[in-house]
Amino acid sequence: MNLIVNAASGPVPAYAYTGGKPLDPTLPCVVFCHGALHDHSVWTLLARWCAHHGHGVLAIDLPGHGRSPGPMPDSVEASADWLLALLAAAGVFAEVVSFHTVKPLDTDYLQLAASRFKLLVTVEEHSRIGGFGSAVAEWRMALVRNVAQLAFGTDDVFMHEVGSQAYARKKYGLTADNIAATTLAALRA
Repeated sequence: MNLIVNAASGPVPAYAYTGGKPLDPTLPCVVFCHGALHDHSVWTLLARWCAHHGHGVLAIDLPGHGRSPGPMPDSVEASADWLLALLAAAGVFAEVVSFHTVKPLDTDYLQLAASRFKLLVTVEEHSRIGGFGSAVAEWRMALVRNVAQLAFGTDDVFMHEVGSQAYARKKYGLTADNIAATTLAALRA
């Protein structure tokens, strides 16, 4: 699928593989994003399976990779902004927001998000107890119109094993695959 993304630098072409089926933006959408040395093809089998099992699929080529021309984004934030612009160009609407602090909690933004989305998902490499997910849950308790929430984080235990960040993420379910699958299941419920 060829798209025109309204990036910060202006309109740029971009490519996303849709798993062999046209993208239906009304379906729950799974977005596959490759690493620095790859392109959309690393997700071909997973993207195809998802597309043929009830999902909209976008396996993207980041700028400067595969079929998407242009310079690579120079930061994680710029990559996220580009990805959200690509989703909008495809007719898929989601939002990724980085909260750099738990206190003070940005309740103005949370109120806006609660009015626009039926599910808030918090992800942190911290204990769910006393962390960002807890702060959002406490804020939700005060709402007149409640919104569903999924809170991803670590268990409230000391990790006695030694391992890499990737190992810890897998141990506590903080992998992209688990977050996506759990979020999709919650959206369907």
